[in-house]
Amino acid sequence: MKDFSDDVVDILTGSITMYRDAKNIKNKLNTFIENVTSDDIDVPIEEFINLYDLRIYNFDTKRSDIKALKSKQIKGAYIFYNADKNTYFSGYGSDIFRKVDRHFRGYGDLSVYNNWKNGDRYFVRMSFCDEKNDDPVLLEKQLRECYENRRIKVNKEIENQQKKTRDRKKKKEVRKQKLKNFFARHYKKIILLFICILLLGSSILVYKEYKMYKIIDFSSGDLIGKDYDDVKAKLNVLGFSNISFKDIEDLPLTQISKEKKVTNIIVNNKKYDFNSKPKFHCKSIIILEFHTLKRIPFPYSSDELKGKNYKKVYRVLKEKGFCNIVCRAEKDLIIGFINHKNEIKRVVINGEDEFEKNSRFKINEKIIVEYHSFK
Repeated sequence: MKDFSDDVVDILTGSITMYRDAKNIKNKLNTFIENVTSDDIDVPIEEFINLYDLRIYNFDTKRSDIKALKSKQIKGAYIFYNADKNTYFSGYGSDIFRKVDRHFRGYGDLSVYNNWKNGDRYFVRMSFCDEKNDDPVLLEKQLRECYENRRIKVNKEIENQQKKTRDRKKKKEVRKQKLKNFFARHYKKIILLFICILLLGSSILVYKEYKMYKIIDFSSGDLIGKDYDDVKAKLNVLGFSNISFKDIEDLPLTQISKEKKVTNIIVNNKKYDFNSKPKFHCKSIIILEFHTLKRIPFPYSSDELKGKNYKKVYRVLKEKGFCNIVCRAEKDLIIGFINHKNEIKRVVINGEDEFEKNSRFKINEKIIVEYHSFK
């Protein structure tokens, strides 16, 4: 009973597989026949070979190993077209599928097989016998006539392309020869023209470079002792753009009126001579020297000041030379357990309340000392 059940299952499974294989082959065969008999479609030979190798289910071996098209005999004619060599090979028979397959397995025309194995592209066209035309010889003749016309047309296109290539090459050679003859006749004039152009270009470059050189057309009184920004603006008007400054921090408070007044002009690392007035390139490095108020190191950091007696700090800062110190009572104490009277809450220098020890500040920098006091 078990063997019978297994046989039934095998039959059902095999039938389904066979039906599926047959349906797949039928669909592909119909598409192939439609394309291979069309005058407008070139079918690669590989498409036929793949189709001919399709197999259906074998009940004996229980595998898909039966070539379905091997038993399908179709009478007609066929033709192979070699697209790389523009040649064709034709034939006819009562089983053209088998004959076409054998050609590309090395059992037919060896020249076709060898060319295909060496990479030539082959396309196949077929014509099948039917009720209207049952003569495969006539069908082959029709195919050959069609492809002969095609071969002639392709050869003509190739010849036309080759002719165009030859014509272009000939025209190029003619132009080259004309140019050569022209240079042979007029080489002296051409050389002279080239020299003139070279001289003209050089003259233009020299002139442009010459225009880049400027004279600082000011007297000593126009620049020395004047404000740095005014001097810089005057030099910018002349065309100088690479201007920087060097400030010397050595003025006491009594000479604050001299701050930022230009005392010296350095051009290309040399002091400018107002008497000789030489020319300088507009990209020359110009340094304007001027003096500013003396900067002195601040003896505390912002953290060190917190908790110190403001009177002691005030005296130290005065001794160091700072002259613009404002002490401000905060009036924030009630009992005074945590913070004590006259202890510094914070110090603000030029709007900043965080700074390192020995930071340098101008002697007239505004320093606000905020300290704790009772309300």
